[in-house]
Amino acid sequence: MEYEPQQKTRFPSIGEARTISDPVQRMLTILAADDRAGQLARQTTADSLIYAATLAPEIAGSIVAIDEAMRWGFNFDMGSFEVWDVLLQHADVLQKVLQDRSLPALVQRIQREGKGTFYIGEVGQRQYFDFHTGTYKPVPLPKGVISLEAVKAGKGGVSLVGTLSGGQVSQGKGVVRDNGSAALIDLGDGVGCVEFHTKLNAIDEGIIEMLRYALEEAQKEFQALVIGNEAADFSVGANILLMLMGARQGEWKMLEQALNVFQQTMQMLKYSPIPIVAAPSGRALGGGCEVIMHSSHTRAHAESYIGLVEVGTGLIPAGGGCKELLLRHGATLESQKARKTGGPFTPSRKVFEIIAFATVSTSAAEAQELRFLRKSDAITVNRDLLLRDAKADALRLAEAHAVGKWQPAQPTLMILPGPGARLVLEQQIENLLLTSKASEHDAVIGRHLARILTGGECSPIIPVTEQQVLDLEREAFLSLCGTEKTQERMQAILMTGKPLRN
Repeated sequence: MEYEPQQKTRFPSIGEARTISDPVQRMLTILAADDRAGQLARQTTADSLIYAATLAPEIAGSIVAIDEAMRWGFNFDMGSFEVWDVLLQHADVLQKVLQDRSLPALVQRIQREGKGTFYIGEVGQRQYFDFHTGTYKPVPLPKGVISLEAVKAGKGGVSLVGTLSGGQVSQGKGVVRDNGSAALIDLGDGVGCVEFHTKLNAIDEGIIEMLRYALEEAQKEFQALVIGNEAADFSVGANILLMLMGARQGEWKMLEQALNVFQQTMQMLKYSPIPIVAAPSGRALGGGCEVIMHSSHTRAHAESYIGLVEVGTGLIPAGGGCKELLLRHGATLESQKARKTGGPFTPSRKVFEIIAFATVSTSAAEAQELRFLRKSDAITVNRDLLLRDAKADALRLAEAHAVGKWQPAQPTLMILPGPGARLVLEQQIENLLLTSKASEHDAVIGRHLARILTGGECSPIIPVTEQQVLDLEREAFLSLCGTEKTQERMQAILMTGKPLRN
């Protein structure tokens, strides 16, 4: 009857499953395990699957409706009947899950009347077992929905008649180029799509190379580009492992060159002569956020978590994120002339507060309030329709471009407050130190950030260029990479996935 410390319990199957990215293999690993976690997983899985198969004809018009409810409502990777299909194809695991329970009548029907699974067909041509008729019918999709997997497989990926321009949607030619990290895909109607497909869509040399290729070649073949994918996350940022290895090996020229290439690629996005539409969903952090901010327009999924979180790894945004957020908060020469922002210090202070605390939006709507997204950017609620809507936006911008109503962005001069304002921000940092709300290394990072956001040694009455701010970003980033504590923070993120406060 006394309190004691809570004991951490570790199960081998959970530890093994954590290293598996494929949801099917992850699930099978736990269900086949003989430890207590595996036993619990088998019991709860059997309960829920039998329950779904027993009640389906009473509570839903189709198995598809139940699977959608499980994915959309509970954020499952697979619906109940998609899980049934996996187990039906792994008889040994199914037997362990069911133990001595019998198969529900609906499962026996697909074995007797159907083809042994609830779903059949390839990507883009899936069919489901209709328990009303005992036949397989096409899985219903919203009109115009785009599936990149189907397009890449040469199946078109567009259902029925599209909604663009009121006519038939072109199905595209599939993959134009793929370098292992990213692909350029023809979506039809003169629109290309750059798809990231690294782990967690972390930005590496291959993604940057594909973006540059798409931007340089797009004008010849496409009238607009979409940057999007069908993964859970748009992009979690730059590949930290490569940066950590470069820093520890003293490859400073290589790191600076890689960083400069990324910065200039973002500038190419911003000043592209054709419209670029970013289509984020899930996490869009660090470099992923910078890709969005440098695009001509964004069509975001409502559940988009966008932010510049580099301070959590001991770094600062250095792909133009500081620069773009300053511009969006009114650090432009035009805004200052119009006195819209309360002076040149106000944008610097606001952006400092957002970046220094690694603020991440909890939705696309909040991203607009933080100005990671513009008020003119659009939001889609249904994830399945995100690429369709992004392509529609791209076509509208391309049509506007053709008649002179849309023009590429033009270079912008900035007014930043200079060293005096930096001293004010540094005093705020000192206050956080004194109240133990920041560590010594937090303060080091904060001072670097303050210097960037106030323009270094600039005068508050002399405009600075975007490139000058990019140079400050790059200088601070490389300086922090050289510190032991930042390297420790980078390693902690890689090893544990959690920020280290050292």
